Amino acid sequence: MRKLKAISSLVLKGTIIVTAFCYLASLERLSDKKQFFSEEKLVIVAKKSPLKIPFEHFITGEGVLKPSTGYVQMTPRSSGHVDAIVVNLGDQVRKGQLLCTIADPTLKAKLLEKKSALQHANASRAKLLTKPNEGEVLSLRKRVKEMKIKCSHDKREKESFKDLLDEGAVSEREFILCRDNYEQSREQLESLMLQMDKLLSGPTSETLTVADALIEKREAEYKIVESQLEHLNMKSPIDGVVLGVNTQPGESVGLNPVMVIGSISPMHLKVLVDEKDAWKISPTKKLRAIAQHRDNPEIYSILKFEKVNPIFRSNEANEKKLELTFSLDRGNSPLYLEERLDVFIEAKSPKDTSCIEYQFEQQERE
Repeated sequence: MRKLKAISSLVLKGTIIVTAFCYLASLERLSDKKQFFSEEKLVIVAKKSPLKIPFEHFITGEGVLKPSTGYVQMTPRSSGHVDAIVVNLGDQVRKGQLLCTIADPTLKAKLLEKKSALQHANASRAKLLTKPNEGEVLSLRKRVKEMKIKCSHDKREKESFKDLLDEGAVSEREFILCRDNYEQSREQLESLMLQMDKLLSGPTSETLTVADALIEKREAEYKIVESQLEHLNMKSPIDGVVLGVNTQPGESVGLNPVMVIGSISPMHLKVLVDEKDAWKISPTKKLRAIAQHRDNPEIYSILKFEKVNPIFRSNEANEKKLELTFSLDRGNSPLYLEERLDVFIEAKSPKDTSCIEYQFEQQERE
C-alpha cells in the first residue's frame, strides 16, 4: 500500500511539472506571436502612406472601377436555343468576333425552301438559253399535228351542230357544249404553236427579262432569311473582354441578355466627390488625380480626366455627390472591375482668385 501511495504521488507531481512546462512554453510562443504581429503592424503603419501626394491642396474621394464602354448586354434578336458558345469568361474578343450561335429550326427550313426556289429559277433561265433537243422538237411537232386534227374535227362538229340547232334537231345546251370543246381545242393548239415558236426561235428579250426578275425576287427572299439566321450568330460589337456568360449550349433563350462584354483597356474610375468639396476642383482636361489601392498603397495609378456628370447624385443617406470619370491604364497591376480605390484630386487653393481675375480680364477686354 505504501508503495502504491508513493507511486501515485510521483505521478501526480510529474503531471503538475509537465503541465507547468507546457503552460510556460505556450506563453513564450504567444509572446513571440504578439511580437510578430506587433512588428507586422509596425511595418504596415510604416507602409501606410508610401505615396507622397504631389498636390499642395487636394480633396479625397472614393472610386469604383468600371469598363470604359460600360457593361454591354448581348441580347439575341429572336428566340431559339443555344447551339454553341465559342468564347469563355475572361476571353479577349475583337469587334465582329463570333461569340455564340443560336439555332432556329423554323428559319433553317425556310432558308432551304428559299434556296431551292432560287435554284429552280436559275435552272429555268439556263434552260431558255440552251439549244432545243431534237427529240423534244419532234415530240412537240407531233402534238401540234394531233391537236390540229382534233381542232379541225371539233370545228366541223360545231358547224354541224349549228345547222341542227337551226332545224331544232339538237338543244341549245348540246350546241354550247360542242362549241366549248372547239374553243378549248383551239386554245390548246395556239399554246402548242407558241411553244413551238419559242423552242425554234429561242427566248425573246421579254422572256429573259421576266426570268431575270424572277431570279432577283428569289435572291431577295433568300437573303432576307439568310440575314435573319445571321442575326442569330451573336458577334461582339466592340473590342473587349467577356465579362459574363449567362447561358450554356442547349438552353432556350428569349430576349434576355446571354452575354456581357466590356472594354478594360483602359478602365474607367467613377469617383464620387462630396458636395462641399465639389467647388474646389476644376473639371477640365488639366485636372490631375491619383488613385491608390486601399489595402496596398504601393499600388497606385495616375488618372486621366474624362468627364463630369453635371448633376449631383444622392445616395441612401440623402448625401449629394458629384460624379467624376477618370481613365487609367491597368497594365500589370492587380486591379479588377468593381474594386474600390482611394482617389486624391488636385484642388484649388482656398485663396485662389484666378477665376475672379479671369472674369475681370474678360470684362476689360469687352
